[in-house]
Amino acid sequence: MMCNWSDLGIPEDIPTAFGISDTAFDLGTDQEWHDGDRHFIPTTLNIWRVGDPSVREVLLSNSVLEMLAYLTLHRPRYPFLEKVGLLSFGNLPSYGQLQWTRDYFSRPQYTLLFGADPLASLIDIRVACGLRGKSTRLRWIVEQVSIECKNQTSLFDLEKISLFSFERTFGLRSGVRTRKPSKHPSFLEQLRSIAADKVR
Repeated sequence: MMCNWSDLGIPEDIPTAFGISDTAFDLGTDQEWHDGDRHFIPTTLNIWRVGDPSVREVLLSNSVLEMLAYLTLHRPRYPFLEKVGLLSFGNLPSYGQLQWTRDYFSRPQYTLLFGADPLASLIDIRVACGLRGKSTRLRWIVEQVSIECKNQTSLFDLEKISLFSFERTFGLRSGVRTRKPSKHPSFLEQLRSIAADKVR
């Protein structure tokens, strides 16, 4: 049984604007779901999508609920939801998913919503480069990560890495934005924390 939007702190008008009726989301043969206690996000080669090719901004995440939570927290920034596209890749975005995204959309502003931990920053780098047709190779080395791009290799401290530091090191400018939750690992957790504080 799926949970109610109010349980997550998401006003019903936001999912309704995107034609979303419940907290289960089909990604081909896989599914993201939230039943009130558990939130499952699949690893998949498929894509969950809302929005036509001409939308002005596309939000990208590993989770549909994460995008809806972000929109809830930043609603004044998005007065016209019909001009926003949503794209969920599941846990690990693949180059095939990123190539499809490049081919489908007509040069929108991309905004990445992959959380606030070091792994999310590595996903930001992989996705931003993939959206611009650039390949990267990432390798873990104890507390650091080695990134190869443009025939260069650089080491980054895992706790300090970001898309900004990567682009500065390699002399790149993807034009892709990242948004990070405040003091929480995800926007969904931030939203639930705010809802819990209101109940107290």
